[in-house]
This record gives sequence, C-alpha cells and structure tokens, in this order.
Amino acid sequence: MIADTLHGMCEGGLFSARDAGIIIPSGVVRLRLFNLPYLTAAELTRESKDVALWVEAEPDIGKLEDPYITYHTLLSSETDDVTSVVVGYAEMATLRP
Repeated sequence: MIADTLHGMCEGGLFSARDAGIIIPSGVVRLRLFNLPYLTAAELTRESKDVALWVEAEPDIGKLEDPYITYHTLLSSETDDVTSVVVGYAEMATLRP
C-alpha cells in the first residue's frame, strides 16, 4: 500500500527513482485509511479530483496549502456500501527538491 502510494507520487513527477533511497518523514507525507461510501472506480476517479472529498474524511487536508493527494483502493463493495482507500497526502512545497 505504501509502495503504491509512493509510486503514484513518483509517477506524478514529485521525485525520481534516484531519490528512492530518501526516507520521507511522516511529518511530510501522511498516510491514512479512509472508509468511504461505495463508489465505482470511475466515480472515485472523478470524485478524487475534488479536494473536498478528502477534507470531509480528514479535515487536516484542508489546512494544507496546495495539497498533493494520491490514493490506492483496497476494497470496493457495493453490497457493504464501502470503498476503503489508503490516502497519501502532503503539501507540494515539501515534496519539491
């Protein structure tokens, strides 16, 4: 889960494979597990672009200036009305070299 989240940040151009040996302190990148109401993959992709979705689940995200947010879906069950995601978030300024 953590690797997928960090891989997403790498794909976003926030660090390169050469930087992979750098330890990112938890004070810079936070990881949280969120249980959201059931969303299809397409709905989650669309909704995830709106920071308000994440702020509702974790108000601290709303305090970040220019937040970078990435997620990885762990479970999506229409029957149980739940979508569980691991979310990684940080301020863009702290991720740039």
